[in-house]
Amino acid sequence: MDTGERLTVLQEAEAAVMGPRQQFYGPPTENLPAVADAWTPYARLALATKGRLDGIDVCNMMILLKAMRGATGYHRDSEVDAAGYALLAEILNDDLRDDRAGRVDRTSIGHSGREKTSQALTEVHR
Repeated sequence: MDTGERLTVLQEAEAAVMGPRQQFYGPPTENLPAVADAWTPYARLALATKGRLDGIDVCNMMILLKAMRGATGYHRDSEVDAAGYALLAEILNDDLRDDRAGRVDRTSIGHSGREKTSQALTEVHR
């Protein structure tokens, strides 16, 4: 968005939230409670099963957020984001599996979950 003036972060956020995002996803008074309704049973089950939420749960809950937004209609950005969160969950699951099997050498450069996650996030947000 180049209008010749530099917007503040707050101005840019307001323009997005009160403009295109509200048009795509509906008013926040409807959209956000719907997301909370989707997250609540997920969080309850994860907490009952594991006692806490982890990074994989965050990925899954963000996929749920994107799915709830998709209920209002197709928006490619949400689909790309959901795929990115699924990729991040896969990376975290791979690392968890490797950790349990004792196959991860965290001293090797370029092989830590944090580095893979950072690389994946960079790809998602390009």
